[in-house]
Amino acid sequence: MDMKSKKRVNSMRKGSSFEKEICKQLSLWFSHDEREDLFYRTAGSGARSTSRAKRGKTTANSAGDIGYLDASGKPLMEAITFELKCGYNNTDTTSLIDTAPGRKRPQLLEFIEQAVDSAKNAQSKYWAVIHKRNGKQALIHFPMSMWQQIQELVVNRGNLQITYVSADVHEIVSMPFATFLKIVPPELFGATK
Repeated sequence: MDMKSKKRVNSMRKGSSFEKEICKQLSLWFSHDEREDLFYRTAGSGARSTSRAKRGKTTANSAGDIGYLDASGKPLMEAITFELKCGYNNTDTTSLIDTAPGRKRPQLLEFIEQAVDSAKNAQSKYWAVIHKRNGKQALIHFPMSMWQQIQELVVNRGNLQITYVSADVHEIVSMPFATFLKIVPPELFGATK
C-alpha cells in the first residue's frame, strides 16, 4: 500500500471512530446517562439519502451522518440533522468572516450547506455540524434559530465560549460540543426523563 492510500485509510478510521464517539455522547446525553446506543452512523454517511433526494425520493432515518437505532432517539433526529467532520485543520469559524472576496469559499461553509441540504431532505427543523480539528476539542455549529429556542430554556449559562457568525445567508452559533451537552436540556428536543 502506498503512502497516499495509508493516509486515506487512517483518515477514514479516524473519522469513523469520531462518528462513533459522537453517537455515544449524544446517546448518553439524550438518555440522561442511561444508554449509549440510541444513535449510530448512517449507512454511507447519508450518501444514500442524498442520492435518492436528487431523484425526489425520501429515505427514512438516513439523512446526515447520524441515525437512531432505538425509537426513543427518533425525536432528536426529527429535530436535528447532524453532519460530522473530523480533521480539516485549516477549517475554523473565523474563515466564515475573514475570507477575502474572490477567494475559495470557506470549507466550514461547505459543511454547513451540506448539513442544511441534509436537514431539508430529512425534513428536520434544524441542522448541526460537529467538527473536530486534530488536537482540538469538538465544536458544534448550528443555526441562530436553534440557539434562540435553547436560550428560552437555559437560564444559568455562566461564562460560555460561544461565537455568533453571520456568513452568507446563514446566522450561526458555534460552541464546544461538550458545552452544548452540558447546558442544553435534551427534553428540548423530545427526550423523556
